Amino acid sequence: MYINALLRLKGGEAALPKFRADLARVSGRHDIEVWNQADFFRHYQKVNSFESACLLAFGIAALLAAFVLVGQTVARYTAATVVDLQILRAVGMTPRQTLVAASVAPFLAATAGSTIGVAAAVVASKWMPIGAASLAEPSPGFDVDWTVLGTGWVVVPVIVLIGAAGSAWLALAARRARVSPKRSSVAIAAARVGLPVPVVVGARFALEPGRGHSAVPVRPALIGAVIGVLGVLAAFTFSAGVSDAVEHGERFGQTNQLESFIGFNGKDFAPPTVVPRVLAALAKDRDVAAVNDARIAVAESDNDTSVTMYTYAPTREPYPVVLSAGTLPRGTGEVVLAPTSAGRLHATSARSSDSAAARARTRCGSAESASYQSVRTTGTTMVAG
Repeated sequence: MYINALLRLKGGEAALPKFRADLARVSGRHDIEVWNQADFFRHYQKVNSFESACLLAFGIAALLAAFVLVGQTVARYTAATVVDLQILRAVGMTPRQTLVAASVAPFLAATAGSTIGVAAAVVASKWMPIGAASLAEPSPGFDVDWTVLGTGWVVVPVIVLIGAAGSAWLALAARRARVSPKRSSVAIAAARVGLPVPVVVGARFALEPGRGHSAVPVRPALIGAVIGVLGVLAAFTFSAGVSDAVEHGERFGQTNQLESFIGFNGKDFAPPTVVPRVLAALAKDRDVAAVNDARIAVAESDNDTSVTMYTYAPTREPYPVVLSAGTLPRGTGEVVLAPTSAGRLHATSARSSDSAAARARTRCGSAESASYQSVRTTGTTMVAG
């Protein structure tokens, strides 16, 4: 049975050092671990910030792709509509009426699409949030943020309407100016150097917009294709990275599959001679790659930082440890630290000066007999939380 206490200090985080000192004085022990929940919350915020940044990047990529692809479709539709409506100029259709008639269909389509999108977002909110944020969400389920959804509901059709009207106006202006269709410099160069006819014709089909009903916005199409390919590659790359992290726990320090308690509070559950035999029997099992006799204690530094320490005592085969720098300890007074603990202790691997070494209290010492002991940091390790 674990005995813990939840406390809320009037002085907040600033009162933690005094609380630790008073707790050691009253209890007579310096190995009682005190967790600062604000640190955990800051860690969760970092994780959530990373996930939200990834989702934001995905959303921006999708937005850019939508601008290009939808804009291309709208521009092509309005240009073709303007050409079709020219016959009505003979019966009195004005340029303004042409603009309205060419823009109304894309506007209605955008309104319908944004309405469906808002409805889908409301339904999808049932499964939101996702990722690490779902662990901290106090009230998951349906939630409608009208500030976001309402803004998108209005802005998207307006942007499409402005784009459609602008495309129609440009088509009318080009129609009045009777501008000759642009020739591709690449196709012209291919023809001048004497490349085969299929190459020249293919270059013209790919890079020249054409005229009339066959005219197409070439540059937006190329840009949309490039952005679409880049977006797909980015999505697959991110998905592969997440899948790799999930399938290979050793990348963040998780090198064991099973954990078992064989003692508690400094006492083994069995006589001292039995525990080594149990560990040896486990190590001999052909399905077991390595066994470590991990004795756990809490070290407290002179800057009021508590660090949970584990012994490295493999029974037979070496137990795998993921090191990000330095080497494993080779003797008494040497430790490896996780990056966060090393940063809080201002410890640098392979240095033994007081400014770079963690100073820890012995686990079982009383308040009167406990003393600081300098330990040498030989490296940093990845430890799974």
